[in-house]
Amino acid sequence: MGMILHFSAITPAAAQCGLSMSTRQYDTLLTGIGYGTYHLSFPQWSPDSGTLASVKISAVVNLHYGFTLRNADLIPSTYSVSVGRQDKFTSPALTIPFVNLTEQMVGVYPLTPGSQASQSKFLLLDTYTNTDSIFGAVTGFLGTGKVSFTYSPITYTNVNTANNASYFFSAAATDTIHFSVTYRYCNAVLLANSITHFDAALKKPGVVQLSWITENEVAGHSYEIERSRDGSHFISVADLPANAGSSGSANYMQEDLLPEPYETKYWYRLKIADGHGGFGYSKIRMVNLGATEGNHLSLYPNPAAGYVNIVFDEVSTGDWQVDILSVTGALIQRNYYMNTRQARLDFQGKLASGTYFIRATGGPAQKIIVSPLLVSQGIH
Repeated sequence: MGMILHFSAITPAAAQCGLSMSTRQYDTLLTGIGYGTYHLSFPQWSPDSGTLASVKISAVVNLHYGFTLRNADLIPSTYSVSVGRQDKFTSPALTIPFVNLTEQMVGVYPLTPGSQASQSKFLLLDTYTNTDSIFGAVTGFLGTGKVSFTYSPITYTNVNTANNASYFFSAAATDTIHFSVTYRYCNAVLLANSITHFDAALKKPGVVQLSWITENEVAGHSYEIERSRDGSHFISVADLPANAGSSGSANYMQEDLLPEPYETKYWYRLKIADGHGGFGYSKIRMVNLGATEGNHLSLYPNPAAGYVNIVFDEVSTGDWQVDILSVTGALIQRNYYMNTRQARLDFQGKLASGTYFIRATGGPAQKIIVSPLLVSQGIH
């Protein structure tokens, strides 16, 4: 199964974010015998690439069909043949399955006993298109993993007679299907002041730390932090004026206190206003809180002095990035561990006694898990 990646720009501007729209399409070509079950997967939409506005799933079918019909009765009879096609695809990302059905008459055949009608394969469906478009519930398509589909086409035949006469019938079909997923999105566009870094990370339970760095900073600009529960619809949570220093660069840091009850994932972006009615957006960052139940780090010893052992709450092994953070969210130390469920984290420098946070990012589900760590230099 081959996969092709297409990029194409489309307009007009999106009403939701006021930016030009683009599409990104993933597709594959399937061949079969008119029916079957295909298990497909395509990349999810990464929020870093822009704001996802809608998703279109399409299955374009070309179906060739042939048959032989013989009168197996003792009396003449007239038979009608019609062919139907059902195309169905399901996905965890779809709220309801997509099902499309069509049926068309092939012909009417008066046959004497023992006589037959045959039709070699002909093009029954020519670029027959099944399309499902999703404009609101796009959350299931967001992430950095894969979105899966089960596609189940069925080609069937109905043979009818006026007097219920007996008959022999055989048929053969071949089909090709161009199955595709198309993402329609708002481009991430920045204003003249350049954002060289933008990050959102869980600082501690219920608190997200936003940080960004700019170059070519301009007085009069402002930064509006926007948060989303689904990666598509954003609300404003904070607004900061630009800090144009003499060097033309600036560092920003802002906390966002999440309202309870918490969602598993949140998405963040910056809206940059130039003070004259113009604005643009940063790339989008996703924060994965992980389910609050059953997601934790086991730390020991805790309090610790020169090192701490970490047990990741995972059934299977995975790759992890582990950060030591201060209570203000500043990064003190970063380590990487490959293919493990537990690790020893040695402190690279002497940490002052006090409270810190261990933030682990990764694992099979790409979680972000934060646990407090108490450092006491009185421990020996």
